[in-house]
Amino acid sequence: MEHRPRLDEITEEGETLQRDTPRRFSIFGIIVRLLLAVTILAGAGVLTQRMISSQPEPVRRGGFERSFTVAVTDAAPADFTASVKSFGEVIAATTLNLRSNVTGAIIEVSPNLRPGGRVSLGELLVQVDPFDYELALSNARNDLANAELALTEAQQQQETLRLNVDFARQQYDVAVADLERARALVESGSITNQEIGARETVVSQREQSLRQAESTLSLQDAAIERSEAEIERARRAVEQAQRTLLATGVYAPFDAVVVASSAVLGAAVNGNEELATIYDSNALEVRFALSERDYGMLSASGIVGRKVDITWDIDPQPVTLTGEVSRIGAQIDPTLGGVELYATLEGAVDADVRPGTFVSLELEGVTYPNTYRLPETAVYENDHFYIVEEGRMKSVDATIRARDGAFVIVAADVPQDARIITTRLSQAGDGVKVTVEGEEPAQPEGAEDGGFRGGPPGGGPRGGGG
Repeated sequence: MEHRPRLDEITEEGETLQRDTPRRFSIFGIIVRLLLAVTILAGAGVLTQRMISSQPEPVRRGGFERSFTVAVTDAAPADFTASVKSFGEVIAATTLNLRSNVTGAIIEVSPNLRPGGRVSLGELLVQVDPFDYELALSNARNDLANAELALTEAQQQQETLRLNVDFARQQYDVAVADLERARALVESGSITNQEIGARETVVSQREQSLRQAESTLSLQDAAIERSEAEIERARRAVEQAQRTLLATGVYAPFDAVVVASSAVLGAAVNGNEELATIYDSNALEVRFALSERDYGMLSASGIVGRKVDITWDIDPQPVTLTGEVSRIGAQIDPTLGGVELYATLEGAVDADVRPGTFVSLELEGVTYPNTYRLPETAVYENDHFYIVEEGRMKSVDATIRARDGAFVIVAADVPQDARIITTRLSQAGDGVKVTVEGEEPAQPEGAEDGGFRGGPPGGGPRGGGG
């Protein structure tokens, strides 16, 4: 007999079945999913392995050395001269303040006597009224004429007195001779002592007359000397009057440019009053400074007389002038950072250069024989550069003799027919592979590496620092 569970049992077991059935299905699902995932992964691994094994073997490439294209210059030693450059200011070597030497009213002023005007040598700039000074000159000339007339009269009187002296001397000599003859006849008794005494009296009288005539002549000689002195004084007075009259006109002492002027037509001026300021347009100079290094380099071979090229940089065309170093400054100004020099300026008048113009200068420097002039970028660390040797860089020791703008003059022992590298490379060094510009090998089609290939550059003990 079949056992049928009771309702309450069915209910309880039914609940039990309902609770157990989902649990069995959940575990089974997890297991199925795991098996499926493993199967998929295994299949993918097998497929990937087959694809890798079916690919062809990759082409093995060897390492390529990097090469640099460089510009070169032939090593040609020669005598090179380094120029020295500086800046300076044009100044006036001769500046003059024109003053009036007389007092009076201005009756004429040159139209060129104004700031910036040009005046020529001997040109009348200012004329002071000369009337009083012409009168003074006339009076001085009259005094001179009177003095010369007085001298003429004194000389004529002197000649008369000289004749009187000569006559008195002759009379005295005759009386002396007569007295001597009489004394010779005394012993023979032909003449008496009384007659001898009379002759002695005559000699005495004539001697006195001679002395008087000579004294008068001496006084006249003194009067003539005074007349000559008076003439000399009168001549100096005339000369002074002439100079004063000439001073009423103020003339240009040289070709000049007017800096300032205070002369006005009709104005009254006093002696030593300033009328204008001018400077010599043919005596312009350039004042500049050289560093102690450049000064020492040039002074060793003489700096005074050295040629100078001077440039006034104006638009549209710079003005180029020449000159030469004329002198060295009296003192060394530490604020200038060098030695002050002066150079003459030729052709400044034609170029209309004025004081205060800022100019650049270039001096011929020292010549260095058997050297090389290279771009400054070609020298590394100031002591070596590179040449091309069998397609690679090779360093050459060098000594810098001078710098010339963007170039340097160096002394070095360079092999004959060598080519010096002028391109600066940051990877420069001994052994670095290079290709001379213009000698690059033809590249195959499709090559896009531009001549630079992978791999580290070759290098030596020297790098490209500098």
